[in-house]
Amino acid sequence: MNKKVNCITINTDASFHPVKKVGGYAFYIICDLFKIQKSGMYKKNPKTPTESEIMCIGNAVATLLAQKELPECNILIINNDCYSAFVHINKGKTNNSKIVLKLINKAKKITGCKQEFRHVKSHNGTPDARSYVNDWCDREAKKWMRISAKRI
Repeated sequence: MNKKVNCITINTDASFHPVKKVGGYAFYIICDLFKIQKSGMYKKNPKTPTESEIMCIGNAVATLLAQKELPECNILIINNDCYSAFVHINKGKTNNSKIVLKLINKAKKITGCKQEFRHVKSHNGTPDARSYVNDWCDREAKKWMRISAKRI
């Protein structure tokens, strides 16, 4: 790894259908060297809204790790609007949260960075880049949750 960036930012959002127990996810990863936008439905359905958010973060970090060359960085920021997902991941409360924590630790080891969770307030109406990305993730996650719900 000869390239270094200051920050890699991962923005995530998930959506969950409480009756049909399906979800959708979307994430946006950006740094000075690349940008990745991805959304979809889960291969395995989440059981709760928090689990959907945890799985979304896991998908985002796994996608980051799949990059051919990950740059060294100072900080990996993970933005999400579900504070309880961060708590579950940090405490390894569930199988999924333990898996996601392992993925994050692997990313930290490869990039040599510190990692920080940041809670973002959703739907704040502020016309800035963070709000735009959060709104995009929210729309995409809902779209895929609806598609997933129609399949059942």
